[in-house]
Amino acid sequence: IQKGLRMIGQGMHGFVENKELVIPDIDKALCEPTDKRIFVISKAFRAGYTVEQVYGLTKIDRWFLEKLMNIMNTSKELHEYSKAVCHSTAACHSERSDSLPLALSKEQFLHSVRNDKTARELLRKAKIQGFSDLQIARALGLERYMDSEDGILAIRALRKSMGILPVVKQIDTLAAEY
Repeated sequence: IQKGLRMIGQGMHGFVENKELVIPDIDKALCEPTDKRIFVISKAFRAGYTVEQVYGLTKIDRWFLEKLMNIMNTSKELHEYSKAVCHSTAACHSERSDSLPLALSKEQFLHSVRNDKTARELLRKAKIQGFSDLQIARALGLERYMDSEDGILAIRALRKSMGILPVVKQIDTLAAEY
């Protein structure tokens, strides 16, 4: 679903980590079947709506809504992980009073993520759920350190260093080993 949402030309990056939509009445917007309703569902979940509440307003199959909620939960886990790394390593430039140089903060943050088993599992889960490298970079808050393009490249390099590759690449890598 994430890749499909990137391809429909709405200027969105998937189900999560998009530009903020201004929706004055979420309940009303959920009741209206439009081409943007899936993004309203994302906003509703972020606002604390449950699967049951969204189902009641949309009548969209609960199974499908649960899958979307799983994507939302992974996004939240990435955000929480980023905050935990920042607090444990004091790597976040914006939270430091002594103004740690930006490049050092980026390196500290990426080093912490690279060497963490929890991060590896979380990145793998995000990729399985169709998160793009841009979505992961945004969820991890890499915009604190770099622009979007550099964030994408940093996540791609990080994934590769952790052995998190698309299935086709994994098959090619295994074939090359034999």
